Amino acid sequence: MKKVGRYVVESTLGAGGMGQVFRARLIGAEGFARPVALKRLNPGYSDDGHFAKLLIAEARIAALLSHPNIISVLDFDRDEDGSLFLVMELVDGCDLSRLLRRLADKGARLPHGLCAFVAAEVLAGLSYAASLA
Repeated sequence: MKKVGRYVVESTLGAGGMGQVFRARLIGAEGFARPVALKRLNPGYSDDGHFAKLLIAEARIAALLSHPNIISVLDFDRDEDGSLFLVMELVDGCDLSRLLRRLADKGARLPHGLCAFVAAEVLAGLSYAASLA
């Protein structure tokens, strides 16, 4: 397992063109530990001023948000190599795209009421974030 600052990386949760998100664990004193999501820029991107600025802006904006439908940012730092990383709360569970694929594989669909609920919750988070602008 790789260590990033006070965090131990356990597995990859996802990856995109600019970075990767890992399941990690914050390690503290006296056996304290907390699961977190750790986002890092892909190798070389932390040295690219444009991508570093994007992650810095994401961290600053996300740190202002406090809503049950928006992931909380817990930390933003550089590792021992100087690469930027962002630490967020970890929400365990199945993401919506995976759920929809599994349902489609079985020839099923998400019930309309549940679709409406998910859409309303997403919109509540977006509305909150937009109200801060």
